[in-house]
Amino acid sequence: MSTTHRRIRATFLSCLVVFAGCGVAAERETYPLSGRVVSVDADKRRVTIDHAEIPGYMPAMTMPFRVKDDWVIDAVKPGSGISANLVVEGKASWLENVAVTSAPGTIGAPSMADGATEPIVGEPSPPFALTSHRNRPLTLESLKGSAIVVTFIFSRCPLPDYCPLMTDNFVAVDRAVLSDPAIASRVRLVSISIDPEFDTPAILEAHAGTVARIDGRVPDNWDFVTGDPALVRKVAESYGLVYGKEDGQIVHSLRTAVIGPDGRLLKVYRGNEWKPEEILADLRTALP
Repeated sequence: MSTTHRRIRATFLSCLVVFAGCGVAAERETYPLSGRVVSVDADKRRVTIDHAEIPGYMPAMTMPFRVKDDWVIDAVKPGSGISANLVVEGKASWLENVAVTSAPGTIGAPSMADGATEPIVGEPSPPFALTSHRNRPLTLESLKGSAIVVTFIFSRCPLPDYCPLMTDNFVAVDRAVLSDPAIASRVRLVSISIDPEFDTPAILEAHAGTVARIDGRVPDNWDFVTGDPALVRKVAESYGLVYGKEDGQIVHSLRTAVIGPDGRLLKVYRGNEWKPEEILADLRTALP
C-alpha cells in the first residue's frame, strides 16, 4: 500500500471517528485474513499471526490481533493454520468468524529482541538522546522540569488500535493540556518511532502534520522522535518494549510512560487500554 493510500485511509478513518462522535456510526470494514499462528496471549485475548497479504488493506506481515470469541484462545496453538475476517471499525479492530485450517506445524517465533527490561516506577526514567521530527536533538535531560509522556509508534503501523490509537490518545491528552493554563507550559509529549530505518525526521514531520494537528498545527510541546536504530532499540527495551521484524514487517508490544519533572518514572501503561483521562490525572498529580 502506498504512503498516499495510507494517508488517505488514515484521514478517512479519522473522519469516521468524528462522525461517530456526532451520533453517526463508524463504518465497518471487513477483510479476509489467512495465515499461521505465531503466539497466543490469553490474558489480552490476542493472537499474533504470520498472515498473507490482505488485499486493499495491508501487505503480508506478522501482527497481533484481538479475537472476538473466547474459544479461539483455547483452540489455536503456535503453528496452527487460521482463517478469519479482520474487522476494522473506527479505532478498533478484531478477528471474527475464525476457523482453524490446520494443526500446529513448525514455525519460528517472531524475531523479537530478548533484551527488554521493565523500568522501575520511582526510579530515574531510562534516558534517551535522539532526533525529533524538527531535525533537532532531543534528550530526556533537556526535558527535565516538565512532566513527560513517552510512547512508541511507527508511521506505517496499519492497525487503528495500535500506533494510530496511541497518537489519537496523545491528541486528546494534548488538547486538554493546552487548554489548561495550570499545566499547558509544563508538559511534553514524545512519540518514539521503532522503525527508524524508514522514519527519518522528514518522514516523521510529514506524519506528524497528518495525524497530530491541533488547531491547525503540530503543537510545539510534542515531538516525533527517531535516531540510530541501535540507540532506538536500546531506549525501547529499557522501557520494556518488545519488537522485531518478521519478513521485513514490524511486530511489537506497546508501552506508554509518564515521567515527572525530576526525571523519575511515575507510571508505565502496558498495551492499548489506557485512556487519555488517566494520563491527564497522572500529569496533574505530577504538576501540583
